[in-house]
Parts: sequence; structure tokens; C-alpha cells
Amino acid sequence: MSGLSIGRRWHWLLVPVFAFALLLLSFAPQAHAQAYSGTTGRLAWTLDADTGILSVSGETDMPDYTLADPAPWNEYKADIATVYIQPGVLSVGDFAFYQCENLNTVSFGGADSTVESIGKYAFYQCGLGDLRIPACVSELGESAFSRNNALTEVHFASDSNIANISASAFSDCHSLRIVDLGE
Repeated sequence: MSGLSIGRRWHWLLVPVFAFALLLLSFAPQAHAQAYSGTTGRLAWTLDADTGILSVSGETDMPDYTLADPAPWNEYKADIATVYIQPGVLSVGDFAFYQCENLNTVSFGGADSTVESIGKYAFYQCGLGDLRIPACVSELGESAFSRNNALTEVHFASDSNIANISASAFSDCHSLRIVDLGE
């Protein structure tokens, strides 16, 4: 019996200790937003993993990537929901956002966009919905937006400079209903 009473004493001593530890943990600082960043060629990129926003900035072309040599943000692609291609970026490289399946929004810099071309497989098998192609884009590469099953509408700017749209640029986009060439 004496062993049992010792166990009970320890039990009652441990309960307040654990309660105090939990109280201290509740006042511990919360984890900061997870952010990733780097460079690719002469461009800079940042990803806020909490918001899913990837921003690419600089004053040059984005490098082309391959399946064997993917974009530097590829390891975080499950966190990417929105891409902002900032004014100054002249192109979106091949395979840049390949299979970023949670990517549902892309902005090419709005009225100040400088993107002239979108490379092959750049947004292949993403989750893009409606898409707006700025006036400065003149070329869409092979399978640039293929297999975006959520893609329902594509709108080119009314003053579009589009000169070359690959035959497969929007292949296997089964929900695509509207392509507005901005004419």
C-alpha cells in the first residue's frame, strides 16, 4: 500500500507542473511567417508560404528551366497559389511553374507589364482559373497553359501584340469556354 500512496503523491505533484508548463507554452511567441527567397539568373524571387504569393522581379528575361534543372522555387510548388511577375521581367521561362497544381492566379504586372513571351510548359498543369494576357505578350510557347483543368476564360488585352500562339498552348484545358483575342 505504501508504494501506491507514493505513486498518488507523485501524480498530484505532476499535474500542477504540467499545467504550469502548458500555461508557459501558451505565452510562447508564435512562429513567424515562413518565407523563401533567392535569385534565378538576374531575377529575384520571394515566396511567402503563409499567403502562397510568389513574386518575381528584375529587369531581364527569366531563365529557361527543364525537368532535370527546375526553377529554384520548384521545391516549394505546393505552397504557391499566386504568382506576380513584376514589371521589368521580360519573359516567363520554359517550365517555370510546371505542375504548380495549387497555383490559381497569375498577374503579369498589370498595365505596366513588360512580359513579351511565355515559354513552353511555363504554366503546364497548374490550377489557373481566368487568365488575362497583357498587350506586350507576343508569343505563347508550346503547351504554355496546357492541362489547366480549372481554366475557363482567357482574355487577351484589346491592344494585344500576340503574333504566335502555339497550337498546343491551351491543349487539354477541358473547362476552357471563352478565348477573347481582344480584337
